[in-house]
Amino acid sequence: MADERLWQCLVEETPERFCCRTGAELDAATGCIHLPVLTGTLVLDPAAQSVEWLAGEGADPATFPDLRVEATATNYLLSVRELPFVGKWISPQELPSGAMFLRGQHALPTAELEAAFGEGLDAFKQAAERLGGSPLTFADASYEFRVLPRVKLAVLLWRGDDEFPARARFLVDDSLRHHLALDAVLGIAHLVTDRLIATV
Repeated sequence: MADERLWQCLVEETPERFCCRTGAELDAATGCIHLPVLTGTLVLDPAAQSVEWLAGEGADPATFPDLRVEATATNYLLSVRELPFVGKWISPQELPSGAMFLRGQHALPTAELEAAFGEGLDAFKQAAERLGGSPLTFADASYEFRVLPRVKLAVLLWRGDDEFPARARFLVDDSLRHHLALDAVLGIAHLVTDRLIATV
């Protein structure tokens, strides 16, 4: 995550203000900033301008998609605002310009989830719980994930059968419209999808 904009942002905001805005935590003893990402943590060292990934319990750091984590986290850290969750789930396509952007090469990765879990809801549930998901009451199975301190994502899955194919869907908290770009929302959906599939 060698993005000069990120370190400049820290200089301009001060670590305390930066943490307040992003929901990260400041380690006063080391000056490092700890950003939870799903069940792991990114540790940013402003003095050294370095980033370390600490995998969560039971995770295999070798399989973690580091580049996607770092790109998504950078976008989040630079743009997120100090706003509470709205408590209203919406489709990512309902975000401003979402219907236009989230298609074609930028389509949400629902097909990957359907292929991996469409005939195995138990596998989906186990993966979601290992990834820190909380069950919801939507679809045949659904889970809410706190992907980042100010980002919630829900994954919904309908089991496939002889009559209907499996179907997956994403939902986000409506607060996301105020502080994250659509490419970051797409990155978050891919990140959760990658981790669910890798966790099986």
